Amino acid sequence: MKPHFLPIAIKNSGIALEDILPHVVKTPAALRHYAHVCLLYRRLAVGTLLVSSDPQGFYSYLFKSSRAFLHFLQTAPAEEKLTSRAEPFFDAVACRDEDGARAIVSRCPSAPDPAREYEED
Repeated sequence: MKPHFLPIAIKNSGIALEDILPHVVKTPAALRHYAHVCLLYRRLAVGTLLVSSDPQGFYSYLFKSSRAFLHFLQTAPAEEKLTSRAEPFFDAVACRDEDGARAIVSRCPSAPDPAREYEED
């Protein structure tokens, strides 16, 4: 019996993105919303790679994840930004988006917020 869970997971992630992206763009930038969008793009990336064995879709979705987070960093107030929650930086590195990775680094806070994150993170 062939498992059919992966295509369903990919479809569910795509549907969730279609549902939430219009709302995320219209509301004030919040880290938790953009972190969820990036997670869904990451799920699409990995699922696409596993189903097709073609890295083109994988890189495309990782690029979208990193650029969505970059959009968040460009529009969010300083109190919403946390360097320890910048996982999409690694998406930019993985898809070889050097410009995106540099832009994420330049817009992330350089010092940790001791009230919301640990210095080690």
